[in-house]
Amino acid sequence: MRISDNVSPDTSRAMRLKDIKQGVTIRSVGSLVMWLFALFAFWVNEIRISHFIGVSCSVLFLVLLGPLTLFTLKRVTGNNTFANVRLFFNILGALGFTAIIYSLGGIEATYLTPIYAALIAYLGVLAPQSVPFIIAGFCAFFFCSVVLLEGLGIIPGLKVDPHFNRSLTNQFIKVAVVMGLLFIVAYISSFTAGKLKHGRDRLRRKNKDLEEKSIQLENSQSELKVAHNGLKTMIAKLNSEIDERKKAEQEREKLINELENALKEIKTLRGILPLCSFCKKIRNDKGYWEQVDVYIQKHLQADVSHSVCPDCAKKHYSFLYKEGES
Repeated sequence: MRISDNVSPDTSRAMRLKDIKQGVTIRSVGSLVMWLFALFAFWVNEIRISHFIGVSCSVLFLVLLGPLTLFTLKRVTGNNTFANVRLFFNILGALGFTAIIYSLGGIEATYLTPIYAALIAYLGVLAPQSVPFIIAGFCAFFFCSVVLLEGLGIIPGLKVDPHFNRSLTNQFIKVAVVMGLLFIVAYISSFTAGKLKHGRDRLRRKNKDLEEKSIQLENSQSELKVAHNGLKTMIAKLNSEIDERKKAEQEREKLINELENALKEIKTLRGILPLCSFCKKIRNDKGYWEQVDVYIQKHLQADVSHSVCPDCAKKHYSFLYKEGES
């Protein structure tokens, strides 16, 4: 099975061993199911003890082959060696299935040849595209060898049905049909595996593109975040400057108002003051007459203290001054 280039060698090996373990489990369970059918057939006297012993030995071989396969592959290094050892054990599995077929009558058990097809189809999905044809060739070779060796009398024929037609023509047709079907299954399995591989490659490329776009999106998000933070800082700085300018503007307006008021007062003081010629009162803007000291207090914001000048003191307090004193 081809693994993505992004997967580490250790992970790839673990995944392949996991697939092999699943295949071994399926093969062992299938073999035990066939043994149960053989047990039932023996119980109802459809097969003899020799058939049942042969099936039992074959199933035991297939079951023990599983742990041996895992034990060996876990200690194999190198991809090519791993693939070759795995192929060798699958060939041994096909040999075990052939032993079951032989135990149940050889050519009579042609109905069991779909177990070859199941093995070929399973390997076609997991193994390289050439493996289904290799396994199909070995399965055809084992089946033909059993039929040929039985026909030549080299190995004993384990007949189940004494009335079964074992003519040469019948055997040839069945063998030809089995071989043709096995290679058809191998072609379909290999073709399907190719399609699956093509689909996996396309999916891998799309995943890679998605990963690259995801990285680009994350980078863009980071840049946007930095820009957003910078914008927030700039806005905060602008708001601070605006507040300072507003405060300065308010102080400027206040100062302008104070200056305008002061200017008005200065203009008022610089103008002609209506002063009474006798009592020296000043007329204000509202037309009322006020004492000079009151007017000064209002417009100059100054306190006025009362005193008496020397001339007024001589005039009004002459009794305090002696003649000849200045």
